[in-house]
Amino acid sequence: MKIYGKLTSGFGKGQYFTELDGYKTQIKKHLNFTSFPGTLNIIIKDIDAIYDILNQLDFVALLPFVCNGNQYGGCKCYIASIYGVACAIIIPDKTHHKKEILEIISSKNLRDTLSLKNGDEIEIKLDE
Repeated sequence: MKIYGKLTSGFGKGQYFTELDGYKTQIKKHLNFTSFPGTLNIIIKDIDAIYDILNQLDFVALLPFVCNGNQYGGCKCYIASIYGVACAIIIPDKTHHKKEILEIISSKNLRDTLSLKNGDEIEIKLDE
């Protein structure tokens, strides 16, 4: 199963969230990697079709947690790869992104590792 989209910039908040211990610990435990601080953001087409597919796949759940009195939501993680580099699509319970944006985490800086820039077409391969 493959998802196609176009690389875009996010809000710059992915680094903050991926560095929170509540997420870092769960990512390490359930996805077996330490996330690079930040997310790769992809604009997808066929939004409803993609979410229909994702909803049929197994996912890893990151649970909500409280840190310094703040409540952080959980998210669904779908194991994937981009051009052979392991990653996970994350679908947060709470987000400011439009539904057409998929956020990707990886142990690597995907922009640097794959020499990606905004506007590049991206192919995400889902583990089934």
